[in-house]
Amino acid sequence: MEEQTDTTTQIDTTLENEPQLTLADIALMASVIAVVSRRGGFEAGELKAIGELYEKILAFLPKQETANAETGNTSDEQPENQLNFDFAKGETVTQ
Repeated sequence: MEEQTDTTTQIDTTLENEPQLTLADIALMASVIAVVSRRGGFEAGELKAIGELYEKILAFLPKQETANAETGNTSDEQPENQLNFDFAKGETVTQ
């Protein structure tokens, strides 16, 4: 029985060390794409791929937020010491 506990502990420790990607991070990606695009940071040949990625991100976010609301999962909340970027609404950075 103790071997099973050791294996579970190893898996839990491994998962804790893995990088985490939250919905806030994905929303930030969409904001960065919007800002860089608005500032002319992409070349003409890149616009189609960037636009498709942007649309995928926007389509993904509402589905995930709805699923989290139904399950009560609020794991994408930002800690108090994390920066909050709001590029799409006036290109400001708050701390």
